[in-house]
Amino acid sequence: ALRAAVPLLTELDLTANLLSSWTIVPELCAALPGLQVLCLSENRLTFPVAPMPLPLGNAALALSLRALVLNDCGMSWQQVRCAASVCACTVSHPAC
Repeated sequence: ALRAAVPLLTELDLTANLLSSWTIVPELCAALPGLQVLCLSENRLTFPVAPMPLPLGNAALALSLRALVLNDCGMSWQQVRCAASVCACTVSHPAC
């Protein structure tokens, strides 16, 4: 449904939308294969305890997403590094 509604979407800003789980990232990337920039700033995202592999079929995540913005998400640097390795993209996270 989302793919059909906005098939050419390349940038999505979900700043301060009360998102709480990291799983939204692969879900959005699967639904929006052309997504290149995703801003999740000011959301308190929880990460899985164990490293999260890319779900089968979401290999496009590593190919299309170029920038993930995580300003003021309350994340540790370890979580930021995990996000960067899973996404294979540039992650923006200021030192707070």
